[in-house]
Amino acid sequence: SGNRISHNNIGPLTGGGVYAVDCDLKLLDNVIAQNTGGRGAGVATQRGTVLIEGNVIQDNNGIDNHGGGLYLVSGKITLRNNLIKDNRIGLTMGYGWGGGVCLVDARADLIGNVVTGNHAASLGSGVFVDDGSEATLQNELYFANHCYEGGAGLLVDGLNASVFSKATLINVTIADHACAHGLGQGLMILESNVTM
Repeated sequence: SGNRISHNNIGPLTGGGVYAVDCDLKLLDNVIAQNTGGRGAGVATQRGTVLIEGNVIQDNNGIDNHGGGLYLVSGKITLRNNLIKDNRIGLTMGYGWGGGVCLVDARADLIGNVVTGNHAASLGSGVFVDDGSEATLQNELYFANHCYEGGAGLLVDGLNASVFSKATLINVTIADHACAHGLGQGLMILESNVTM
């Protein structure tokens, strides 16, 4: 805890600030800022048990198309009481999803996070629940995220017509979003099951 991970640049590769595969990871009370990478410019994980709590994850730039701040694939994920702010995805490519957080085939609990000012070139600027992920979102605040097409606060999207993503929202505030085009400025749901 108490670390600063910043100004790292790995170009198009995954995990500009932190990259963890097949391990248990705890990130507690750190600043992860101004990193550049392909997916997960701030933090990228694959599988394992992951706890990310009390961090500032800010101003990271993903030059691929999924997950500007955090790109979290599979595994058991807990995101609690983080500030996820001003992260970007897909601006270089001209398309991208999940500016703040991207969950892919993950089992996740998101509790008490503030997600704001993030940008995706396509959809899901704040939080993107994708490809069969199952997420519970509780006491979350998503505001003033920006995108081109829609779903600026929260995008929930399945893998296909038979593999849905699932999200349960409890006391979640999604406010003050504006996209240049598209529908579902705050919340967009595609091939998924959502309980509110």
